[in-house]
Amino acid sequence: MLSTLALALALFASTPADAGVYVSVSFPFAVDAWSPHWAPAHRAGWSWVGGHYDNWGDWTPGHWRPSYARSGYDWVSGYWTGHSYIEGYWRPLYRSGYAWISPGYRYGVWSEGYWRDGYSRRVYERAETRHEVREDRQERGEDRREAREDRGERKEDRAEARDDRQDRSDDRADSRDDRRERSDSDRAGRKSVASKSDDRKSADSSRAEGKSERSKQRSTVVASRAGGKSVTPSVSSSRRVGSDTNTKSGKKSRSGR
Repeated sequence: MLSTLALALALFASTPADAGVYVSVSFPFAVDAWSPHWAPAHRAGWSWVGGHYDNWGDWTPGHWRPSYARSGYDWVSGYWTGHSYIEGYWRPLYRSGYAWISPGYRYGVWSEGYWRDGYSRRVYERAETRHEVREDRQERGEDRREAREDRGERKEDRAEARDDRQDRSDDRADSRDDRRERSDSDRAGRKSVASKSDDRKSADSSRAEGKSERSKQRSTVVASRAGGKSVTPSVSSSRRVGSDTNTKSGKKSRSGR
């Protein structure tokens, strides 16, 4: 820890403190910086830096920083102890032979930053570069994970599209089968109707022939009665004439023998 420790209370302090000066700031409104959904009111001359989740999933609350830059200095963010806020301060950007160890929360407890001796500016820059490289790798890993998730979603969408096409194809096939069945049924119905019509026509023709034959027979009988002769129907006469002819032809054949 720094040997100089000054603690002051300020209401919306407008002038940032220098290194080694710690200012506890109180606010005229309720604060809940440890909630991810909380955001403070406007503070003139300051910019609010929102909180975030660290690599271990722990919430890191936000802090204020001046809305202007200071040449040759870097701003060290303030921190929270419960609902009390300790203001940040300006530190020199470089210190010959030293490297700045950044502050931060460790399991919800603030660890103050400090200068570590025995490190040159080049070592410090290498450390900063390694830190940036790690962050870049982490970001690339997140990008790759998001890309994999996107590919998975696109595959699922294509599979759903294929299923939809297959369902539509099955529906069309079912419709074709239904139309074919209705067409076959209609043809069978028409054939049945035509067959019944032919049967009725044949029956009507047979009845007409029977009536005509009976009418002829009745006419013959009536004519015979009117002439005083008993005449059998033409059909019987024809049969009798045929039998007489056959008898005569039989006698002639026997006499010839």
